[in-house]
Amino acid sequence: MSRDKLFKAFHNLYWPIIIFITLLVCKFYLNGLQWEEPRLALSQLMDGTAYKPFVYRILVPTITKIAILVFPLPATLYASILIFAFLLGFIVCIRSFSSIFWKKAEINDFVGALSIPMLTPFMLTNRHVYDFSTLFLFSAGLMLMAQKKWGYFLIVYTLACLNKETTLFLSLIFLYYFRQNFKKPIYWKLLFFQAIIYTSIRALIMWRFSNNPGVMMENHFYDHFSSALVPSPKLILGYVSYLILMIIAVRTRWKEKPVFLREALSILAPLMFVLYLLGSYPFEIRTFYEIYPLLILLASPILGRLIGLDFFKEQFNCSSSLP
Repeated sequence: MSRDKLFKAFHNLYWPIIIFITLLVCKFYLNGLQWEEPRLALSQLMDGTAYKPFVYRILVPTITKIAILVFPLPATLYASILIFAFLLGFIVCIRSFSSIFWKKAEINDFVGALSIPMLTPFMLTNRHVYDFSTLFLFSAGLMLMAQKKWGYFLIVYTLACLNKETTLFLSLIFLYYFRQNFKKPIYWKLLFFQAIIYTSIRALIMWRFSNNPGVMMENHFYDHFSSALVPSPKLILGYVSYLILMIIAVRTRWKEKPVFLREALSILAPLMFVLYLLGSYPFEIRTFYEIYPLLILLASPILGRLIGLDFFKEQFNCSSSLP
């Protein structure tokens, strides 16, 4: 079978294959998820007794509580369905995000499919019920920002604020990327709306859980230098290999890749790295879910060459003026 026929056959069966693989990934993910993990058990998140800052992430617990009120079933079942839905939603989103920059269906199919196995290192250590909602909502926010679909963007932004406090980084990307457009009143209005949404939601959440134990952000900076927390050599080798692969794939032909992706990564990567050093356990790679969609989109043009896809030939929008 020729390469073109193979790509066409894959395209025709794309979503059944993606759904099946997503189900397998979720099964693996859920098998290692601790529903009653101390300080952030699902039951504690739902009744508002979890520790700070975990209790601030109210989106998934709230949806789960509403679902139980409508049709009583185990909370873990509803949370599992949400985890699957958000992961599948992310794959739909990353494929749509890719189509902003590349026309061919086979390229966008590849990006969506690639995003699944490349996610593996993020899932190996800690797993929380709000991880895939973070991945989906942040990816959707970036995509809608790139498309300038501001009404939908603000809806997603609001949901993302209910999900995790790192939503603020979307506003910083907005401020940085559209810095030359702030002579237009609409951009000041959009920045104002984001500020009102974020500060209002954060203030209400922090007030609601002000008496909960814990802190706004845990400090694990010195843990990164503790040998007691270093995982197995095989795991370290795997993470280092993955990091090297992504750096090479992202940086190769850097200036030929879409401006929006490059500028968003340039502002987000340092912020996420600092957040990782300060607030995450060593090798807690799940901290970087917000950066993952940018990494995949920037790495795909190089990784796609391995199967004969020419992203640079098909790329039709690399300017700072997005559709």
